[in-house]
Amino acid sequence: FKLSAGYSSYLLETGTRISPVHSLGITPQFNLWQPRSNFSIAFVSPLTAGVHFRTKVLFRMFFFSDIPVMGEINYGHLATKDFRKWWGVFAGGGYTFQSVGAHWQYGVCLSAGFRFWLFKQSFTLRYVRFFSEYPEDYFSHRLTLEINLGRFLKVVASKNSLQKFERPFQ
Repeated sequence: FKLSAGYSSYLLETGTRISPVHSLGITPQFNLWQPRSNFSIAFVSPLTAGVHFRTKVLFRMFFFSDIPVMGEINYGHLATKDFRKWWGVFAGGGYTFQSVGAHWQYGVCLSAGFRFWLFKQSFTLRYVRFFSEYPEDYFSHRLTLEINLGRFLKVVASKNSLQKFERPFQ
């Protein structure tokens, strides 16, 4: 089990109109299969909740939430608890449910991203693309920056094994 938390910025699009949503989120990850220290297949659900402020494109303020259920392939940093890389990548997809004000929409989502050490902290940069099942709904682009949390990251730091990961930055 791994957990990360951070900030997400969405771009909601419908037709030619695009408007931003700002949100905070938490991402639980459960590894389903990890045959090597730098590879895994995982169940991931990057949950977010936020607000859309009134803009020139969308003239109303509303609350927004995103509840995705995805599978991802992970390589490198944070693929498992015994990872050996200072960087890592992941990609996957699944299905998501989004609350846009009082309206619920759902559809397929695709995800890709990069994990890395920076300032002795582990980060995740994630991009998610949402495709609604109905053309009249909002489609979305999402960019998230998260801090990876977990006791095992503290163990890596306490054993002073971070040095081998941080050499590219020195």
